[in-house]
Amino acid sequence: MNRFQRRHRFRDPKKFFIIATEGECTEDIYFTALKPPRDAAIQLKVLPTRKGRSHPRQVLERLKNYDRDAGSSAQDELWLVVDKDAWTEIDLDDVARALNGMPRYHLALSNPCFELWLVLHRRDSSGKSCAQLQAILEDELGAYRKNGYDAEKLKPGIEDAITRARRIDTPAQEPWPRADGTQVYRLVQKLAPHQPPADCTPPRARK
Repeated sequence: MNRFQRRHRFRDPKKFFIIATEGECTEDIYFTALKPPRDAAIQLKVLPTRKGRSHPRQVLERLKNYDRDAGSSAQDELWLVVDKDAWTEIDLDDVARALNGMPRYHLALSNPCFELWLVLHRRDSSGKSCAQLQAILEDELGAYRKNGYDAEKLKPGIEDAITRARRIDTPAQEPWPRADGTQVYRLVQKLAPHQPPADCTPPRARK
């Protein structure tokens, strides 16, 4: 019995978002910070790249293999989170076409890289290279490495990031952004309502 069958028996969440990423750490750190509470209506499963298998076709293969082996349900969503940075338009058009006729599969591409999505939590940004975006994050967060950063510091800016990313997603009908942009907001806006509320407990009055 696989985990998707077990979830019904043990009253697990009704819907899973399965996210296959191009990177080994950066995206995994971010989405791990977004994981809803265990009793939420949704749950996340992140499938990061291992052993350098980061080509968009390999990311899709990883996602399809998990879907086949784990037996996801008709209401689950499967997402590819990849970058434009290292790949040609042919590579990306190829994987976008491969998703045609697969309504549960979605592409969330960042151009030039996932760091643009992270920066948008703090400020507008355009025309920056990946190295420049990483430098902005280091300034904003106090420290930033692709394999280690404090994603909790970004969570208060999720709604701002969604608004900024949506604004530059033009035309939104494109399978992926040909210029600076990120469609990760399409995934995160489905997850944000399930984030635990901020701790608003008032401080104890002094005696």
